[in-house]
Amino acid sequence: MNDHDHDLDHDRDHDRDHDRILLESEGQADWARQAHMKPDPLARVPILQLSMLLILVLLILFACALKRARRFNALCKESGSAPSVSSQRSEYGFFTPKSVTLSFDQLSYWSHAGTTSCTQTKQQPVQKPRRILCDVTGSFHSGRVTAIMGPSGSGKTTLLNLLSARTTSGTFCGTRWLNGTELGPADYEREMRAQGYVLQEDAFFEVLTVRETLCFAAGLRMPHSIPLACRLECVGELLAEVDLAAVADVRVGGVGRKGISGGQKRRLSVAVELLGQPSILFLDEPTSGLDSSSSLRLVETLAAVAASRGRTVVLTIHQPRAEIFDRFHDLLLLAVGGSVGYFGPADAAISFVGAAGAVEFDRSVHNPGDFLIDVVGSAADVAASFEASEARREQATALAELRSRARPATSSAESPTTLWQQTWVLVARRLARERATPRLYAWEVAQILAVTITLCVAFSYNQRGDAYLKPFRDTEWLFCAVSYLLIAQYMISVPLAFEERPLLNKEREGGTVRIEAYVLYSLLCDTPRALLHTLVVLCVGHPLQRLNPSAINSAVVFSISLVGTCSFQALVAACSHASDDIGAVYGGIFLLLGLGSLFGGITVAYKNIPPPLVPCFYSTLALATRSTVLINAVHNPRYLLDCPTIEAEMSDVAVRAPQLSPVASRLQNSSACVELQHRMPAPRWPDGQPPPGIGNATVDVGMIAIATFNFPDAYMQSNVLLLLLYALAFRALALAIARARVRCAKRLRFVPSPSALELGSESDGATADEDAADEESRAAPLPSDRSRTRARRETRQG
Repeated sequence: MNDHDHDLDHDRDHDRDHDRILLESEGQADWARQAHMKPDPLARVPILQLSMLLILVLLILFACALKRARRFNALCKESGSAPSVSSQRSEYGFFTPKSVTLSFDQLSYWSHAGTTSCTQTKQQPVQKPRRILCDVTGSFHSGRVTAIMGPSGSGKTTLLNLLSARTTSGTFCGTRWLNGTELGPADYEREMRAQGYVLQEDAFFEVLTVRETLCFAAGLRMPHSIPLACRLECVGELLAEVDLAAVADVRVGGVGRKGISGGQKRRLSVAVELLGQPSILFLDEPTSGLDSSSSLRLVETLAAVAASRGRTVVLTIHQPRAEIFDRFHDLLLLAVGGSVGYFGPADAAISFVGAAGAVEFDRSVHNPGDFLIDVVGSAADVAASFEASEARREQATALAELRSRARPATSSAESPTTLWQQTWVLVARRLARERATPRLYAWEVAQILAVTITLCVAFSYNQRGDAYLKPFRDTEWLFCAVSYLLIAQYMISVPLAFEERPLLNKEREGGTVRIEAYVLYSLLCDTPRALLHTLVVLCVGHPLQRLNPSAINSAVVFSISLVGTCSFQALVAACSHASDDIGAVYGGIFLLLGLGSLFGGITVAYKNIPPPLVPCFYSTLALATRSTVLINAVHNPRYLLDCPTIEAEMSDVAVRAPQLSPVASRLQNSSACVELQHRMPAPRWPDGQPPPGIGNATVDVGMIAIATFNFPDAYMQSNVLLLLLYALAFRALALAIARARVRCAKRLRFVPSPSALELGSESDGATADEDAADEESRAAPLPSDRSRTRARRETRQG
């Protein structure tokens, strides 16, 4: 060991004895135990080093994703002028979707409104299922546009969702085939995830352009084995196919932001789904909210899509104009009650329905769509007429022939995208959104800078003779600064999460984005923001507030603040996934933050916290604040005062600050200074000279101030470990909550026949006769539980 190391060890031993003598000389052994801090905070906290290593790994992953994102965005801008690589497409079967015929027989559906499998208990009454669809039979062929029409409440959207495997609740029975091959519910749902589905409401990011929206959709929907240039070239061709080339570089727009028209948005939705090369394209009310010209243009685009590549196009529509109706190849007309009123060629529907309803059609007076819906809605025997018609028998024959020529049902997806590919494409999309709104993010940094400076000004008061109060001012500043760091995270993260949620749900239901990819993407994007905010607050506030000038202490304060901010970001992510109500999320986070600030040991002492609220003492805000306060106070030369200064400043402390009288009495005790002068050597300062105003016999008022807070966790190891565990646990909790909500939302049940539904309608397996007995018992005066049990047993025996 050289002389320099020996001097450093001597200084550290001197500092420990300095604090011990000061406190123990006054009989405060408990203060000594609590204020005894390790001399080298960073070297003695390996958990903190591990935390920083994990954050560094996340930043490296973010840098890798950012590099790929920038390259992707650059190629996206050049997608319109990039050289053609059409010759490479023949190597990939993805670009040649297989023709698929979708057929179904005796499809029925019951709704269980008001009951959920995740919340229902046996004490809750079981509602009788309501039948929405009744024995619906039909088939949708490739290269043709099939419209599903019917009066309101006839089950159009229900049938579309059931055929596209988007239904999440209720009970259904029936058979579904793809290319004549019968598939069970699980296999059918897996096949349908590769197909396209256009929602009635468009879901886009308003700040992205049309080209950017399609580029990111291509990155998420096309297999990773296809070269990026080949994927992006499809975007330019698709823009021309759906007639959006003229507005390719125009922002999508939305509420309060100019952009493309409603009809163009709907065609953009179709283009996004076509990027996945689906064999079947489902559309729910695609003309809703559009004018007649835009609706006609959209249907013409759909007819061209069906004819060009042999896709099966199925859509629901309500009262189309005559020109639109003429573009349909087939028509499935639902009557009131969910039964089939007609299925077959669209041009033969008017004559059949008119004859069944005994109503004559006059094209100069009637709109075909209005005529069909009016007749089906008013005539009760249209469904019965179709069931007994020759068209129904021909349909049954065609279905039997199709099943006899069954072909394997294979989805058009070559392979799913990888988790990493989904993650960096999501990062690229976030980067494009931030680049489109630079003022917003510049204002975010400026706001944090302004708040930091305001806090420094607020705690810069320094009256004459109150140098002993600096530890308390620094504690208040650190408390406010760390609190604002955490508040800024949820004020930014929660709106972003809810802005992305509609599109995320759509991409998740379509199998485009996995929940794990979204959670990882959020983690990678949140970490750099936490680093930026922490740098702005501490790099500006640390010198202005004149905190501990030691480099090692400053690094530890920064590291703990960063880990605490990342931990709170994870908590915000978990809360955001827990509810679809943004008000409830804000309220829950604010409640947790308020409890942590109130019962974190700064505002209310630990010994005064009610026992039920003691866990709040170990919340993220409380741990981060206490840790930064303790580290800032360790060996802080600005907290060292000589005995004459203390004697002079403490003379009137009882008058100016009665609440500090316990501290004043200990600082004013001259015996401490006398003992220090006799038992301790002069401190060894780095430059050989003490700072101005510091004599050889000094008192560390910072350690005494820390001791007054009566923290039970003076050691950093447990605090940092808890912060790290919080950061990991809350991210895992966010993933678990998202998965659980998806599972709870999936409550669709399959029964082999309607009779099975009748037998299993009771939660305890009661039969239909028992159901009737229960209805009679409910109508009669309420009997006792024993008589009801006896009646049920007799009914079961009968």
